Amino acid sequence: MKDHTIRCLKTLSCLPRGPERITTPEIHRKLQDDGYDISLRTLQRDLESLSGSFPINSKEQGRSLAWYWSGDATLFSIPAMDVDTALTFLLAETNMKDLFPVSIHSRMKPYFDGARDVLEKRNQRHLRNWKEKVRFFPRSQPLQPARIHPKVLRTVHEALLQDKRLRARYQKREERRSREQEINPLALVHSGSVSYLICTFWRYPKVWHLPLHRFKSARLLESPATKPPGFNLEDYLRKERALEYPQGGEIRLDALFAADAAAHLRETRLSKYQSLQKQPDARVRLTATVQDTSQLRWWLRGFGDLVEVIRPETLRKEFAETTRKTHQLYQNGVRSHNAHP
Repeated sequence: MKDHTIRCLKTLSCLPRGPERITTPEIHRKLQDDGYDISLRTLQRDLESLSGSFPINSKEQGRSLAWYWSGDATLFSIPAMDVDTALTFLLAETNMKDLFPVSIHSRMKPYFDGARDVLEKRNQRHLRNWKEKVRFFPRSQPLQPARIHPKVLRTVHEALLQDKRLRARYQKREERRSREQEINPLALVHSGSVSYLICTFWRYPKVWHLPLHRFKSARLLESPATKPPGFNLEDYLRKERALEYPQGGEIRLDALFAADAAAHLRETRLSKYQSLQKQPDARVRLTATVQDTSQLRWWLRGFGDLVEVIRPETLRKEFAETTRKTHQLYQNGVRSHNAHP
């Protein structure tokens, strides 16, 4: 009786959620691989019996039946989902849903529903409300996400999941018309309000990152995707700083911050190699080894007159010129506004 119960549980674990299916002979082979020496007829009787107690269905496929869990079947797991796991699923649903491929998101729904059910049945109101008490909040100015064509997103997800190439129409920002390209997809990266497809064109090895909202159409190809020699996504993002728009290599940044503006740098360091020294005028002098990027410039400019760049000299001159142009712009703006009330 014990062996029969375990075998039935193992049989149920072999079944995919619809619309995917698995035939009776395929289930039989899986059970035999796991050491269950039963006949095909015994398995057929097990499946017929289980279909009376569980939401599993079958359809004819060739000379056999193909089995699957119904799409709305309630999730159950052994061991049962615990509270910590349930909370993790609910937080993932709330804060990471845009990261899931479209095809996978629908398949995750039973897990999300199961997580809610776990907390409901435990009647722990403070835990059920936990996902209402935790959020990921950007420090930068929030922007509305760029609109991506749903079919394009679905096709890109499928291409990445299946390691296939794409035929797509992509429109550059500075061009009025889109162009058809064969694209070799490598990864998908979400940065703020924009999603980027990391890819190469045709058979060329150069890696690009393309905003997904500029794709006008996409069609899955049968030809396999290939990874350029030496490509590593982590290196592309962290070492090459591709999405931070590098201007050069490492620099030694030397800058004076107002005390309040520098306070957070003691707890959230700009780099591994940095120092903060209080100055006689109450400002704080930051020295740090950082990558020379556009992202660094945007961050520094966000402090306005609360930061003064000292070195490198080229960066100081660049900021001085930007300040001069900004001052001129505001002066011209005032005169223009006074001339045309």
